[in-house]
Amino acid sequence: MAGLDVTSREAAGLAVGGTTAGMLETEDAYRRWRASRNRPARLSGFVGMPISTVGSALSQGLGVFGPRLTVSTACSSGALAIVEAAAMVARGEVPAAIAVGVDALCRLTYAGFDALQALDPEPCRPFDASRRGLSIGEGAGAVVLETVERARARGARVHALLLGSAVTADAHHVTAPHPEGAGALAALRGALADAGVAPDAIDYVNAHGSGTTHNDQAEVGALRAVFAARLPRIPVSSSKSQIGHCLGAAGALEAVITITALADGIVPATVTLRRPDDGWTDLDLVPHAGRRAALGIAVSSSYGFGGHNVTLVLGRPETRG
Repeated sequence: MAGLDVTSREAAGLAVGGTTAGMLETEDAYRRWRASRNRPARLSGFVGMPISTVGSALSQGLGVFGPRLTVSTACSSGALAIVEAAAMVARGEVPAAIAVGVDALCRLTYAGFDALQALDPEPCRPFDASRRGLSIGEGAGAVVLETVERARARGARVHALLLGSAVTADAHHVTAPHPEGAGALAALRGALADAGVAPDAIDYVNAHGSGTTHNDQAEVGALRAVFAARLPRIPVSSSKSQIGHCLGAAGALEAVITITALADGIVPATVTLRRPDDGWTDLDLVPHAGRRAALGIAVSSSYGFGGHNVTLVLGRPETRG
């Protein structure tokens, strides 16, 4: 869709965010080795495990020979990859950069969330009074970043602008978010400040919305602190209600969804929401089905284990002329 020719791809940078890399293949290789008893383990079955392997495969497959960066900050990895790719372009290191968030489901991930009792036996229900946890998904999302001037000069369609971003850390707990959402709040305020956008200008929030009790509470608290009395008039929805929590890919996928929402004028739904938590009945959480709306600027937030928070502010191309 970006129309990058061979020369552009060769000079482009690449930022990849993820957490599992070749973990599933490694699990399978280990299982086969254990089943074979005394047969020596084959090193080739384990070489796909490092996180950096994904970036290597992508750069070879796409013919990208510029700077390559791999980040792994749990479930904010994909969003952080977008921030880092944009920074490469802003510093003038590359004419364009590709940001990718990708993760595949594996046994260790599923077992880990199950041990934390963080999985909902039903499809996840973000913001619902009966929510019990998340549903794990898998997938990939990618965006190409370059200056508006360069994109227009080569006749490319500008789908959206990355107006600003912020990255923060809770430094609170390995798996639990800060109870007051301090890191999430700092990321949201920082991204708006970086974008030079007032809270009143936001038309839609694509929430992290994982469906866990503590995460949803912390996120809504941060939104109330920033948007105050205006929050009930801002649509807030969770894409995870439709595609599950895609882990390191989530931030990139949800950025793509937010960009599509801006371009098409459609507010995505929190499809599994039936009865909002008692403290959130005043909010527009877009239950059941999406709807048409004129959207100019939106926020997409991603939060990961260990307190890794990333917020992106995205706008329609005409936002900045």
